[in-house]
Amino acid sequence: MLEGRKVDLRSLTDSIDTKGAAGRFFFNVMAGLVAAERELILERTMAGLAAAKRAGKIGGRKPSMTPAKLDAACKLLDAGQPPKDVASAVGVSVATLYRHCPASEREGKHENKQIHRCNLHRPGVVWRRCQLGQRRH
Repeated sequence: MLEGRKVDLRSLTDSIDTKGAAGRFFFNVMAGLVAAERELILERTMAGLAAAKRAGKIGGRKPSMTPAKLDAACKLLDAGQPPKDVASAVGVSVATLYRHCPASEREGKHENKQIHRCNLHRPGVVWRRCQLGQRRH
């Protein structure tokens, strides 16, 4: 690969020079060792993941929204609390709160008012059908 571009490697600290046959040999041996080590790491990783799966372990981060927090958040939202206050009271971000309690599921529940919200109620947005299909805007 480097030979085709007429590029040579000369290491000042390790006395490797790929201009000569010995340097190219050493470089190729090291490249082979690196490739073998990478494959071993991959095999070990896959074996570890398979063992964890058989043991019933689930990888990744624990969910920040527990069922108890979700119940509390839904009660506060139904009581008319602003989502920002509910999120801080429950201990999650507003985005997490909306992911678990979307506004579209809560529409029309607050004080018998018809609340119409969608992502298209922003200035300069092209008129399209909203997610709820109620009207064009």
